[in-house]
Amino acid sequence: MSSSSAPKKYPEWLKQELNKGNITFYYYSQFNNVKDIGKGGFGLISSADYNGTKFALKNLNTKEATREFVNELKQLRAVEVHPNINQFYGITTDPKTENLMLVLQYANEGNLRQYLRSNWHDGTFKISLREIIKIAKQVTLGLIILHKNNIIHCDLHPKNILINNGNFLIADFGLARKANDSLVTSLVTPHGSAAYVDPQCYEPGKERDEKSDVYSLGTIFWELTSGTASFEGAINSLAICVQILKGYRHDTILGTPHNFAEIYKKCWDYDPQKRPTTNKILETLDKISKEIKVEEFITNSDQRPIPILTRNGASNLFPVGLTVQTLNDPGLKNPKQTSPDDAIESNTQVITRYKVNSHKESLKINLDDVDALKSQGLIDFKQKNYKKLLEALTKLLSINNNDLDSLISRGQIYYMLGRYKESLEDLDKLLTIEPNNAVALRSRGQTLFMLNRYEKSLVVED
Repeated sequence: MSSSSAPKKYPEWLKQELNKGNITFYYYSQFNNVKDIGKGGFGLISSADYNGTKFALKNLNTKEATREFVNELKQLRAVEVHPNINQFYGITTDPKTENLMLVLQYANEGNLRQYLRSNWHDGTFKISLREIIKIAKQVTLGLIILHKNNIIHCDLHPKNILINNGNFLIADFGLARKANDSLVTSLVTPHGSAAYVDPQCYEPGKERDEKSDVYSLGTIFWELTSGTASFEGAINSLAICVQILKGYRHDTILGTPHNFAEIYKKCWDYDPQKRPTTNKILETLDKISKEIKVEEFITNSDQRPIPILTRNGASNLFPVGLTVQTLNDPGLKNPKQTSPDDAIESNTQVITRYKVNSHKESLKINLDDVDALKSQGLIDFKQKNYKKLLEALTKLLSINNNDLDSLISRGQIYYMLGRYKESLEDLDKLLTIEPNNAVALRSRGQTLFMLNRYEKSLVVED
């Protein structure tokens, strides 16, 4: 049976909530048929049966994850029950590790990313407009409920949208926060997959708000028409961030109704004030839904659509003459790039929770923490602090001297600073590891040209 009594080892605040009956405690021993079904950003996910009902158990396996647990627990308690929100039932404890576990609604049809990929057949993605609008409306309704409860999700992307009996549910509130929470600024918490993060969140001191979730929603809407992850061909997260900041956005998939394309284009506008409210989005979706008279389908055969330069970027963000290929060419692909799904899992931990005393100060980080160093590097680039960026990249290469991302990034920063010989050394080393890396080959050709080694710059290495 479930209980409101609290185990003695629980923190005092949690004991109080359990004793008041505000949170239900489930005895783990009464769960049957426990099976691991996946891994989230901070822990394992299992399915389990309890009194004939299947639940999902979210096991948090690190100290860092415990902080996310506390945050997620608080947000889940604050959200009213809604068919488009992953429902929270209570907590339990893993008897082996003694880790806390969330008891959640089980979603029996996977997530939105998996669903969209299942619509690819023989190299072509196909989905009905009616289905697109249905999904878009349900996700929007879920987001309206969150915002109504004064909660900003902060990590909305297709893997955090689950499917249960045909209903699409917003899930994973580990990074969500209360609106106007001044203790959490975007500078220190631009979590999530880079392609779905509001570019305004990289501005020092900018706090996320409802319009940040709207930006993510717009990117999801585009993915509904393409069947592929946004910026799928980009070499790394830093490249995605900079491309978005410069104004690159995906072009409309052929066959997309103009009024639906207009929604997501407005959602991902760089200026938050130009983005629509969730209520306005729902109103437009309802209108489109009523206009569908016959079954219409959208098809796409391009598994890695290349973003195009729009007017959606920040003005005067980068120095004139910036020629770093990773940042300027959104279509370049790395043969050994991380998959979008893996990137989503890892990027949720990239920009970690460090305190910033002022926006001009560097983050206080553990210099042996790879994720923290990458976070610092992104902030240094945004602030044009190239000296400190080089220090971070050099430290990353001292940890792993074959880190391809760090080699290409440092080589290109050297190029940008006119340090061509050092740039060439990094690019040559990268090409000994991966001879056919298109980004490195192009960057090397440019660097040789700047060194007046014209003949070699024309050579394409085998």
